[in-house]
Amino acid sequence: METEKVTLSAGQGSQPTVGTLRIGIIDVARYDGVSKARLLLRPASGDRAVTVTEGTSVTVPGHGELTLEHVSTDGKGSVTLSLQSSPAAPAD
Repeated sequence: METEKVTLSAGQGSQPTVGTLRIGIIDVARYDGVSKARLLLRPASGDRAVTVTEGTSVTVPGHGELTLEHVSTDGKGSVTLSLQSSPAAPAD
């Protein structure tokens, strides 16, 4: 069972795609010294909005673990995300 890790950077307001997962970057900010991003996860199963703190991960069923690696509030703001894919189920 092999997994793959994809890392990408994207600006606030963009919707990058990793495989079949589209990720909307809704808001990027630093509140009380804590860097966060509001993301819209858009897998085929339906949209889900999440707020993620820098350095933490959320599970995206069927896709893997999405980690907010870095938040930049320079300009309009941007994020660096990584998606560690889930291992494929063994074939019968």
